[in-house]
Amino acid sequence: MANTFIFFDLKLENVMPFNGLRYDNVDLTFSYNYGGNRSTLFLPIARHTVPGFYQGMRKTAHKRDVTTTRGVPWGDAFAAVSNGSTAVFRVDLATNVKSKQYFWYAKKHRLAVGGIVDVGSAGLKENNVAIRLR
Repeated sequence: MANTFIFFDLKLENVMPFNGLRYDNVDLTFSYNYGGNRSTLFLPIARHTVPGFYQGMRKTAHKRDVTTTRGVPWGDAFAAVSNGSTAVFRVDLATNVKSKQYFWYAKKHRLAVGGIVDVGSAGLKENNVAIRLR
């Protein structure tokens, strides 16, 4: 039986020396690439919401959690990794962020980034390098 969960570790860094950040709910969307073309044909398989939080100046926030997948063509994914290739997934993050400057907050800004994740036959991310969402 296939594991129908996605375990993730989201690391958000605030590199600003004088500003804290207030995040609204962080919406994550996980998608599976079923067409072989890494830029198109992604099928959404899971959505997860991380509750909003405050991040201090020059602080790093780790948000680790697990979400259940739905509608994944696991047969295609297993076929991709069984022949030595990798299964390709996409992670998209969307939220609103406002910075705190001393005693007041600035206007909210929309933040929407995404990245591609290659998964090998062991069900783990290929290469032990962090995925930078852009």
